[in-house]
Amino acid sequence: MDKYKSATFESGGYQWKLVLYPSGNKKSNGSGFISLYLEIEKPGTLSLDWEVNAEFKFLVFDKIRDQYLVIKDTEVPVKRFSEMKTEWGISQFLSQKTLNNAANGYLVDDCCTFGAEVLVIQHPLKIEKSVLQKPIGPTLTFKLPNFSKLDNKSYKSPIFTRNGIKWLGTLKYLCDSSKGYMVDDSFIVEAVLILISKVD
Repeated sequence: MDKYKSATFESGGYQWKLVLYPSGNKKSNGSGFISLYLEIEKPGTLSLDWEVNAEFKFLVFDKIRDQYLVIKDTEVPVKRFSEMKTEWGISQFLSQKTLNNAANGYLVDDCCTFGAEVLVIQHPLKIEKSVLQKPIGPTLTFKLPNFSKLDNKSYKSPIFTRNGIKWLGTLKYLCDSSKGYMVDDSFIVEAVLILISKVD
């Protein structure tokens, strides 16, 4: 199997699973590594636009030294889980070479132990969400399907008009799907334009 899922566990009132790719998640540049992700089970009591914000750490047990190696994303520690993005993790969590080195103590008797600490953040991004639901001005949605197959260095959105002025959005080529910008091989950018002044 390409991936394995753990039993469900509870944290912060939500149900979670670990998703492990023993040979790496090749779609996210994980070849040669162990890829590890945290997946939320869809909350059945919430609406379609549900969001759960959580900070988490991944653990791998060193059986020789009786301690855990702790790995977390320090750049963006709080992740937003939603209908569109139910899984976050690290595609290059641990190299195959490091795991298979018996001196490290991670793989003993062909068995290794992974875990996670999950902290659900109860009150983040509520203000941001209300702003996004009611933007001040008209919005442009620029969607790029089949993102991984695009070969140009940049792409331009369709021209749209705001206050009698034509605008054109540009997007630099992004290819690191592990950052969460690309989901299901699609990339979506939205912009809100506010015209402060106009000089004829």
